[in-house]
Amino acid sequence: MWTGAVNCSTNILYIAGTRSSASIDNYISTIDQATGNLLTTTVLPSVIHSQEPRCMAVSPTGDIYIASQDNYITKLNSAMVTQYTITIAHGMAYYSPTYTPYYIASYNGLAVGNNFFVHTNGGTLYKRNLATGALMGSVAITGGAAGNNSG
Repeated sequence: MWTGAVNCSTNILYIAGTRSSASIDNYISTIDQATGNLLTTTVLPSVIHSQEPRCMAVSPTGDIYIASQDNYITKLNSAMVTQYTITIAHGMAYYSPTYTPYYIASYNGLAVGNNFFVHTNGGTLYKRNLATGALMGSVAITGGAAGNNSG
């Protein structure tokens, strides 16, 4: 598993990850929060098959936003149908001092609200339109740095 998100309005836990490093079989599963039972498992659309899903958020309406390692954010509806894919300026790599070069990592940050969603590379916070993914603005993070900020 790479990432998880909760939609409190539907009491569903969403889990996304990669099953096989050989075939890059990315998936998303839903789990009933009350019982812990697995509800569904769906292979993610091919538009996000190329790299691992690194960060995910679920909107109050059930739309799913997934950021992948290779500089994309994809919006899926609750039926797992792709609504759009946008290219972002930073990847969703992860940081570890044992990886070489470890300094290329960026931040795994993605959050969604009622009117917009945000993502960050650790140095800049980007605000985007929920319906289209269009950039609405950005702001520098005081004391932030774009590298070595995975988390």
